[in-house]
Amino acid sequence: VIIAAVLVMQSAQAYLIQGMDLKIDSWAGSGENEAVLAIDWNNTNGPYNTEYHLFGFRWDMPQTTLKDALLAFHNGGVLDVTFAFGGGYIGNIVYDQTAVDGDYHSADNYFGWWWLGKTTDGGLTWLDNIGGVDEEILMNGHIYGFNLNPSNWGSGSLTIPEPATMLLLAAG
Repeated sequence: VIIAAVLVMQSAQAYLIQGMDLKIDSWAGSGENEAVLAIDWNNTNGPYNTEYHLFGFRWDMPQTTLKDALLAFHNGGVLDVTFAFGGGYIGNIVYDQTAVDGDYHSADNYFGWWWLGKTTDGGLTWLDNIGGVDEEILMNGHIYGFNLNPSNWGSGSLTIPEPATMLLLAAG
């Protein structure tokens, strides 16, 4: 069991931010500033504690927006992102992992709003973003959360488990 635990930890692609050691699924961009996007394709009719994925983004330009980060992942082929309402809001985000583990994450058949928030304290508190993704200026060291519906998942409800915490939970 200990050998398996060491192997899991080595493959976790750990990244330290806000005092947490997180597993980042993919990185995009380049530069000295870094932020993490936490995306949850929450089931619209429950259960509401579903898997989410973390994506790291790097940049240098001072007015880089959340939409710029999403477009970097879209243009890199990691996410398929569509925008709605003049491009300021998310229409859908698709993360196709079918070749890896059979998962196809999408908001297909969901008609509603994506909730957008940010945290600076490791997910203890979440603040609503002040505008659409084209208005939200990225801040170095922040984690930005996306979820399908504020009634399912709002500011204060996301807890981001660290790889070490997940390992302990899995080991019982």
